[in-house]
Amino acid sequence: MFADVTVMNPGRDRRAGQTLTVQDGRIVSITADAPTGRESEATTPFAGTYALPGLIDMHVHNVAGEWELFGLLFLMHGVTAVRDTGRFDTTPVAQRQKVLDGAYPGPRFFACGPILDGDPSFSPLHWPVGSPAAARKAVDEVAAAGVDCVKVYWSLSTNVLTAIRHAAQQHNLPVAGHIPFAVPFEAAGLDDVQHLTGVPLHEDDPDASAAARLGAWAASWRNLDPTRIDFIVQTSVEQKLVHTPTLFMWAQAARSLDYARLLDDPAAHLLPRWYRAVFWRPLDAFLPAYASLGKALPQMKETVRRLHEAGVRIHAGSDTPLSFVVPGASLHGELRLLVEAGLTPEEAWVAATRWPGEFLGVPKLGTLQDGAPADFLLFRENPTRDLAALSTLEAVVAQGRLYPKAVLDEAFERHRAHFSGWLYDRLTMAMAAVLAWMGSPPSDAQIHPQQ
Repeated sequence: MFADVTVMNPGRDRRAGQTLTVQDGRIVSITADAPTGRESEATTPFAGTYALPGLIDMHVHNVAGEWELFGLLFLMHGVTAVRDTGRFDTTPVAQRQKVLDGAYPGPRFFACGPILDGDPSFSPLHWPVGSPAAARKAVDEVAAAGVDCVKVYWSLSTNVLTAIRHAAQQHNLPVAGHIPFAVPFEAAGLDDVQHLTGVPLHEDDPDASAAARLGAWAASWRNLDPTRIDFIVQTSVEQKLVHTPTLFMWAQAARSLDYARLLDDPAAHLLPRWYRAVFWRPLDAFLPAYASLGKALPQMKETVRRLHEAGVRIHAGSDTPLSFVVPGASLHGELRLLVEAGLTPEEAWVAATRWPGEFLGVPKLGTLQDGAPADFLLFRENPTRDLAALSTLEAVVAQGRLYPKAVLDEAFERHRAHFSGWLYDRLTMAMAAVLAWMGSPPSDAQIHPQQ
């Protein structure tokens, strides 16, 4: 029970002096009645705080072997639900149940499973799908594993993407991902478009390297004209598309050109050293793409502004743990960039709570009301007025479990002591060095074998 709190549903309502009661992982009541006796004493520490729905990160990639560390970082930053938008396996499905069972503190997991891509695929870690028949088989397989969504990627053809979409509909699964290079924006029909892919027109060379293909796409933003944005907005409205722009990820990729400065970012030190020294070290082949992304950011923000003003729903997503995109902290960065793109702080909160909650299909997720999942945050100051108040987080309630911020911080410091220890640090750095010498950037499966 949490007494004398201001209950806020961003974009809807704000009620001061409320008593919020939680039982069995759900909010059972929100009333203006003050508790008495022992109940009053038990809830005193959080009196006067602002209660808001927990943040939802709609684009993450969890790393095998570091589920608990990532879980703590998400909760420390108020992220109580995440959508894992693709791996090379269905591991997140099992982790989803572990968190719900209380095996370790962490956010709710929603998992897309393996990334479905064309054949040949953009990355060797993707599932290559070269025909409509193979597409239907792949969707049936990931659906049987219990995924919550289907993730698609850049190298798919139109007919294979269409087959994936139809198969996903039969399993009542939304399709999220990249608009493939070879598929017109209006023909893709994705439920949730990631990274603003498909917005600029460009010619893709399927035989080029991944770095060159990304660079060509990034460079194409300089030719984006207002009529193309008009078309993207109109199509998104007509098809009721949702966009997860991941502006912070693109910004951090561009900032990788100043790698030395990013190394000093305190958020970067929330993860083990091998991320900074190896995983996030920019490869020379990608530097031209990063330079183009820096120039594209203003047009990306303008596109988000136009989509938002037209009523297109925007989802907040980080794409952690790509280049200096740290679990939890990066979603705060995404909220700030959404505000720079034209959303108000409160509208940015809607993009990270209610809209994702409705999309994920869990009744009342992302809201504070009777019967809603008990995923909420308690702040000393109102972060819907000023995002700087995100730093005033006092406590997190996730799946009905209370985690005072100080307790989360202490648990994280124990993890930090472990990954900063001599044995862990030397082993992971040695493995990363061997993989770099072999000419292969380390994947999370290599650095952290499946557990």
